[in-house]
Amino acid sequence: MEISIQSELTEDESNHLFNWSECVFPIEGGEFEWAKPQRSIVARDNGLAIAHIGFGLFKVIGDNEKTVIGVGAVVVRPEYQGQGIPEKMFDVLNATRVLNGAREAKTLFCPGSLVSYYERHGYKEYCYAVKFMQKNGYTQTDKFRFMVRGNLGFFCEVSIPSFPW
Repeated sequence: MEISIQSELTEDESNHLFNWSECVFPIEGGEFEWAKPQRSIVARDNGLAIAHIGFGLFKVIGDNEKTVIGVGAVVVRPEYQGQGIPEKMFDVLNATRVLNGAREAKTLFCPGSLVSYYERHGYKEYCYAVKFMQKNGYTQTDKFRFMVRGNLGFFCEVSIPSFPW
């Protein structure tokens, strides 16, 4: 298995990774617009894309403004699940300096059912309100938890001036 970071996915890679089921991502997120990742960590088996983690730089506004690495679009093809592939990909993510060295805080949105999974990867649930942008302005939801790995530096309600990731 090879793991690499790339700027773009080909159409074939994207279809293979994200279109193997109608509900590849949690159904709770279906009503929201999501940000497109700026980079992708892709695991390959014999050249075939089998798993993906997207990430990019995003702004979070609390007491001040902070740039964080937003993590999303985590997926593993069903025939490769249960093999610890995401752990290896998260190791690559946690070691990367691809995005201007912004490494101090990584964030993601996940449904409540996945909180313990991401806690095993070092993320903690942010316990204050989080608003994020949608087409009609800011919104917030209890369908997803905002998780942080590292030091976000805020202890208050935050807003995200973009679609969630």
